Amino acid sequence: SNVSWKWFNIPLTRRLQTLVVSTLTFFTGLPFFIGLFVILCCYKYTLPLMIAYLIYIFVVFPRMNKHPLKAYDWWRKSLFFKYYRDYFPIRLIVPKHIRKLFDPEGNYFFIYHPHGIYSFGAVVAFGADVHGIDKMLPGIKFHIQTLGAQFWAPFWREFVVLAGSGDASAKCIKATLNAGPGHSPVLVVGGAEESLLSSPKTNVLCLMKRKGFVRIALETGKPLVPVFAFGETDVYYNYAPHVPRLKEFLLKMQKKIKFA
Repeated sequence: SNVSWKWFNIPLTRRLQTLVVSTLTFFTGLPFFIGLFVILCCYKYTLPLMIAYLIYIFVVFPRMNKHPLKAYDWWRKSLFFKYYRDYFPIRLIVPKHIRKLFDPEGNYFFIYHPHGIYSFGAVVAFGADVHGIDKMLPGIKFHIQTLGAQFWAPFWREFVVLAGSGDASAKCIKATLNAGPGHSPVLVVGGAEESLLSSPKTNVLCLMKRKGFVRIALETGKPLVPVFAFGETDVYYNYAPHVPRLKEFLLKMQKKIKFA
């Protein structure tokens, strides 16, 4: 028989890891939650709740909250992120002699590279605390800067908000750096453009048109902290760098819709 039953032998833990990563990945999680929202809008009993939710997202929340948002430790330290971490797995290394250089009340601008397709390492290393980073760098409050549109996506946005993320704008980054002791933004500097160039065993940095983070550091007087993610570009095989016409098309779409 050509039928393989190996799929049924996959351990439950591995299945949970896969489910968590799928839920928290932009390409699968976001469409699911938008679809769920649309379905709930189709029923008379849940439609009023969805309308109220939209009012909260677009009216109430922006008025009641300003960046940097509070990150909730119960979420950052949850079993959810431990499954996420162990799926790859992902490790975080901060040498002891480097840790000593950080002031617990200082503000730092962390610059993460490479972007890869999704920046999985940044999500686990800074959006969560399942490596003990709060003990490695005590007092530092990390705020990952991400696509602003994610704050408007029903249900999906809650993951972003609970992690204390920012909207990757100069205004938000400056506000975070000047928010008080420890508040530190984390920026994946290459952005969507660099994600289109991501390919296994390569590390391409899009920097010539993305020097604004240096200007912000100079204006605020805050130090830049480089972060390198080994293996980030190995997660996916990306056809775009190898197919010129596809790459050209995706770059045009990225410029129009602001993400890849």
